Amino acid sequence: MAEPTTAEEAETAQNDGDALAQAHALLNALREQAAANAPGLVDGLAQLGALLDASADQAAQAVREENTAFISIMAHELRIPLTSIRGYIDMMAKGHTGPLNDMQKQFADVIQNNTLRMQQLVDDVNTVSKIRGGRLKPEIGMDMYKNLVMGVEKETRALAEARGHTVTYQTPDGLPFLKLDAAKMKDALVRLVQNALLYTPPGAGPITVTGTPEAGGVRVVIQDHGIGMSEKDLAKLDVPFERGDDDLVRQHKGHGLGFVIARSYIEMMGGSITVESAPGAGTMVSVMIPGIG
Repeated sequence: MAEPTTAEEAETAQNDGDALAQAHALLNALREQAAANAPGLVDGLAQLGALLDASADQAAQAVREENTAFISIMAHELRIPLTSIRGYIDMMAKGHTGPLNDMQKQFADVIQNNTLRMQQLVDDVNTVSKIRGGRLKPEIGMDMYKNLVMGVEKETRALAEARGHTVTYQTPDGLPFLKLDAAKMKDALVRLVQNALLYTPPGAGPITVTGTPEAGGVRVVIQDHGIGMSEKDLAKLDVPFERGDDDLVRQHKGHGLGFVIARSYIEMMGGSITVESAPGAGTMVSVMIPGIG
């Protein structure tokens, strides 16, 4: 089969509407012609190709940084009125501005819940933007596993009580010290435990968080007996703002960012995460946290 000509490659790329693709198509065709007619040009064309790739990478990074800066400013500007709204509605709900009747209390609860939800969304979008823009780095230190899970248990206790669940933390003695950003790893595990609590119906079965020593660190397994996920849902876990189609998932007003942030935090510390699930069979999330040494 004949090689495409310079004009043919350039025309195909032009039809695709991608200037960089057009440049590469023309470069490849010129390189082939140079190899046949002027071998000395090949190295020069190869350098030109490398410069084109570097230029594209720099342009993409500039766009990411610009987007990250924009979202960071937007998040800051949104937090100011949200904080004000939350403060005033909290005072009203507590009766500091005068007694409320039952309907007014319901309205205040709705405003409080939606304000908190909006604040969480703003914070999560800002976090995802910083992660993707390369501006959020882990502060690696040393900590004990039991300290980590104590923080997770404390932060998820209220949700567990509200959902009627008991979370069992199985923490054997002798676990190695961990090499991690403790705050970010706690945040990641909190998000994963919260998912287990939210998507396990009351009375459906136990939820366990088990730490076991493993070569290179500690493996944490979060096991629930909730609604589980289909292969289609599992494929969407890493897609921002995508959520499962189960009715129980839709009952809870999430944003589809919790797992995205959890995985990013875990992997930026050198850890790993896997998920096994099936509809009606619960979900098992396995997290590997690097240890010292």
